[in-house]
Amino acid sequence: MNKGTIIKNDNVKTILIIVLVVLCLLLIGAIYYSIHIYQTINTTKNSELNKTKTTLINDNVMAEINEMYDFHDEKSYHIFKGKNNDGIEQFVFVSLDDDNKQIIIDVDDTISKQQAIDKSTKDCQQCKVVKTNPAMIGNLSLWEIIYYDDNERYVINYISMKNGQQIEQLRLVSKYKQ
Repeated sequence: MNKGTIIKNDNVKTILIIVLVVLCLLLIGAIYYSIHIYQTINTTKNSELNKTKTTLINDNVMAEINEMYDFHDEKSYHIFKGKNNDGIEQFVFVSLDDDNKQIIIDVDDTISKQQAIDKSTKDCQQCKVVKTNPAMIGNLSLWEIIYYDDNERYVINYISMKNGQQIEQLRLVSKYKQ
C-alpha cells in the first residue's frame, strides 16, 4: 500500500509543478503582451500628432511648433502652440472629427497657463496641480487644469482662454482612502 501512496504523491507533485510552470509562462506572456499593446498605442498617438504637426508646417500654417497636445471630448483635437510665418505666437486647434478643420488663436488674445492655474486654485491653500493643457469643448478654447484640492478631491477645471471665466468644474471624491 505504501508504494501506491508514494506513486500518487509523486504524480500530484509533478502535476502541480507543471501547472505552476504553465501559469508562470501565461503570466509572463500576459505582461509582455500588455507592454507591447501600451507601446503600440503610445507610438500610434505620437505618430498621429507628428503627422498633424508635419502637415501644419508643410502647409505654412506654422513655422515653428513648441508644444503639442491632444484632447478628447465629444470631438478630438490635436493642439499646437508655436509661431506662424510672421513670428506671431499662436495656438492651432486641429479637429480630428471635422476634416482637420483648424481654429487659430493668437496667444496674446488668451490668458496664460499660469493665470489659469491661479484662477483655478485661488481658494486652495494646499493644491497639488497634476497637469494643465489647452482644450476645446464646442467652439470654446479652454485651459484644462487638473489638480488635487485641500480636501484631496481630484478636480478637473475648465477655464476660458479668452477671459479666464470658469466654464465647467468636476470634483471627484475617492470613497476609499489608501
